[in-house]
Amino acid sequence: MRSTKQQEYYKQLRDDISVQCSKSADVNHGSVISWGWCKKCQHDQPPRCHHCIICRRCILKRDHHCYITGACIGLANQRHFVVMNFYIAVASVVGLYFIAAYLADEFVPLADPSDYVLPVTLYRGAFGTNWIQTHHVLMIIHIYTLWWTGFAAVGFFLWHVVIISVGRTTHEVRSGAKLRCTATVAENFRSVFGALWLLNFVFPAHIAFQQTSNGIHWDNIKASTVAISQSRDSGLRNL
Repeated sequence: MRSTKQQEYYKQLRDDISVQCSKSADVNHGSVISWGWCKKCQHDQPPRCHHCIICRRCILKRDHHCYITGACIGLANQRHFVVMNFYIAVASVVGLYFIAAYLADEFVPLADPSDYVLPVTLYRGAFGTNWIQTHHVLMIIHIYTLWWTGFAAVGFFLWHVVIISVGRTTHEVRSGAKLRCTATVAENFRSVFGALWLLNFVFPAHIAFQQTSNGIHWDNIKASTVAISQSRDSGLRNL
């Protein structure tokens, strides 16, 4: 049990913390996010930097780990990841169109429904019907491949366009980070792609137009007032 003086002390301390947090929320409308500490790497972490257990290192502005490229997507390569998905989507759609147009003339008139099943196509191309040529088999394989690569690339591309426009990362969305971005949409895109960011989709522009963010200072990213309130309430409950 706490003595009377202890109770008065903690009550005054709670009141002081409540007042200070309220003033901070009223004046700043959310504080600048702070540095952290990585237990794995044993060093300070800049804001929005997170440790990847697969890469076994901390990644600036970590978005997610890409198993296809074998690397984490973060500050240094997000612009390349977005452009890569854009061109994969375009190439998949264009490839599907021309392959489907060719097969409609050369394959469909002679094919049975079972010929579209890939194992059957492979078997008949190797040991069965003579009219099924090697390039027919390859085109069927491409059909099976391009539909999902195009679908995945379109999904990744659109997702990153959305989260870049609002100044967030996939990791922050998944973890429910209570952050808000005060920058404009144009500023967010320049932060990732640099000035004249649309040129990245025409030719590699990362040398001429550097991204504006350095991965350490995030003046436009604030802790939301909800997070401040929850932190304040947690601190008060612990007293």
